[in-house]
Amino acid sequence: MTRAEKRGLVQRSASAEDGRAVHVALTAAGRELAKTFVKQVERELATLVEGVTEPDRKRLSELASQIVIGDAERRMPGASLFA
Repeated sequence: MTRAEKRGLVQRSASAEDGRAVHVALTAAGRELAKTFVKQVERELATLVEGVTEPDRKRLSELASQIVIGDAERRMPGASLFA
């Protein structure tokens, strides 16, 4: 977190509700880097599935979503993932 803050990608602020907590938010530069990262991942994924039929792509996406959601639920029991 400190390195990201030094690079101007995130900004920390103290919580008004809890003095022990710190809020972290992306800066404009952080949001821009995140957008660039997402575009690169989308290009890489498109290349990986070029030869896969549309029905198989849909099924692959559904299965990958199940894996990611299952992993998140194991790591954060009781958390609302889509709040």
